[in-house]
Amino acid sequence: MSRGAEAALDVVVVMLTDADGNVGRGEAAGVDYDGETVPLLAAQIEAIRPALETDDRLALDPSTLASLLPAGGARNAVDCALWDLNAKRHRAASGSWRG
Repeated sequence: MSRGAEAALDVVVVMLTDADGNVGRGEAAGVDYDGETVPLLAAQIEAIRPALETDDRLALDPSTLASLLPAGGARNAVDCALWDLNAKRHRAASGSWRG
């Protein structure tokens, strides 16, 4: 279902880097009809920055991430960045190392 077309769209981009220089990226635009805006997503992600900047960040599983962020764009962007980072660390496609 389409509600229109966009020529440009602002997004929030999450980039996580590990000690070996691998970079995981995720992004989200938010859901406007749900009240999500890029500034709101950025604030939500900023609020959990300490959890993302620890050496344990790769231990963040979906249930832990769900306890830190509500369902929506911010959680999606962080989750995608974590999947991308883990895939790059394992030099495999996202999910193929998951088991």
